[in-house]
Amino acid sequence: MWMPSSTRPIPRCGAVAAWTGRFIGPPARNCLPNAKGYRLPARYVIHTVGPVYRGRPQDSRLLSDCYINSLRLAMQKDLKTVAFPAISCGVYGYPIDDACKIAVDTCMAFLEQHERPQRVIYMLFSADDLTVYTRYLASALQSVSG
Repeated sequence: MWMPSSTRPIPRCGAVAAWTGRFIGPPARNCLPNAKGYRLPARYVIHTVGPVYRGRPQDSRLLSDCYINSLRLAMQKDLKTVAFPAISCGVYGYPIDDACKIAVDTCMAFLEQHERPQRVIYMLFSADDLTVYTRYLASALQSVSG
């Protein structure tokens, strides 16, 4: 796996810039237009900026919009697969259980209504996060299928 020689964080696009080696610009609203994947095993990087969790009613809508806007961009580029981290769950403080439900429900609803992308992958930070997503995905898929 390729890693740039310098992985110092770049303001507002830290992880994306560290992996691509290029700053792709300041966030526009809550989703950036796509950037090329460069040396990543991906054609594009879609950078979304999630909300800082404050327990407000609009937090869930803002988080859902991050997923919807990213999925729309993936659809416009005719991408078959998109991968998401647990948006806003790190330093932005979104509780993983709540964020998981929003992510899965939003992505499932989008996939039911659109042909692209065909698959969503969740890339998670910890084993605990994986457990939360695995449990919720199992229950969500069970309710859809039966």
